[in-house]
This record gives sequence, structure tokens and C-alpha cells, in this order.
Amino acid sequence: MADNITILDSSNTARLVRADDVNGSSVFTQVVRLDVGNDTSESLVVGALPVTGYASQATDIKITLDSEAVTVNAHAVTNAGIFAVQPGVGSTGYVRGGGAKTDTSAQAIMASAGADAFNYLCWVTAFNASSSNTYVEIKDGTTIAAVLPCPAYGGAILQPTYPLRGSSNAAWNLNAGAATTTVYLYGGGFKSGT
Repeated sequence: MADNITILDSSNTARLVRADDVNGSSVFTQVVRLDVGNDTSESLVVGALPVTGYASQATDIKITLDSEAVTVNAHAVTNAGIFAVQPGVGSTGYVRGGGAKTDTSAQAIMASAGADAFNYLCWVTAFNASSSNTYVEIKDGTTIAAVLPCPAYGGAILQPTYPLRGSSNAAWNLNAGAATTTVYLYGGGFKSGT
């Protein structure tokens, strides 16, 4: 974990990357200063995981990074002006789906998010209840984005470190590589206009 490393922004102003004890119990969080006042006091910093044990909870906030809006669950901590953020999404943006298949047709897990909107895939599970080996294609619309093994009486789980962004106005679909009896295909994530 980085601690007290100085980085320079485009105007050669020093910014800090450091570790902070955010709840007084030696649970340290990586913190990056986003903005400072003229007196170099912190006005907003963002912490990354792991963050645990906060006493109070703030409302969800949105942060825009390179024109990408990200909803985060913000938890207020005791240090003035510091927010520890945990990636998350409000319940209105969460999408999941799936079902049982005996053929190779597509199983929609996230319907199209709509015009100029995107689905972010966060997890996929597949279970093969048959005695035949197969695989599962994860598709951004009709384009294969990944393939998971799905052995007989076995399965696979995909939970990427970062959500996989689908194409604009496209659904996430799963399909088995061979007809079996039966493959269970499920997945989910969130939708966003950016």
C-alpha cells in the first residue's frame, strides 16, 4: 500500500497518495487527494477498498471520471472532509436474469439498457446438470466476449475485478456450446447512461 507518495498534476501541484486509518482501529485505506485548497488542506479525498467498520453512512454519490459516471456508496468517516467510497450501485440500476437451457440458443441475462446506455456485467454463473461436457459463451449482444468451461455435473463462476462494459444498446447473453440437459445460466450487473 502506498503511503505519502507525492505525485504532480498537470500544473505541477503536489498531490499525495497515502494510507489512512479511517476508523481508529488500524484498518487502513488507500487514499488519493482529489482537490486541495490554497492552504494545502484536504477538501476531498477518495479511499479505495478495503474499508470496514464505519460508524455512519452517507447517501449515494456520483463521481465522473473521464466522462464515465460512476455511482458509489459513500460512507462518512471521522476525519473532516474525507469520504471512503465503496463501488456499488443503487437498486434502480441493478439488472439480473437467467434461466435453464437444453439447447444452444441465447439466454438473456441483461436486456438492452436502451439507446445510448450500457450494461455493466458484474457476475455470471453456469451449472451443467448433464453428463456431457460443454462450455458457455458470454456475449455482448451477439459478439463473444468470453468463454467459460462448463464440465459435466460442474460449472463456472465469473466475477471480474472490474465490471465488463457492454456495447451501447446491447444485451448480455449466455449460451451453451452444445445441447445438454440441462444448463443453468445466470448473470447480472448494472446499467448506466455512460
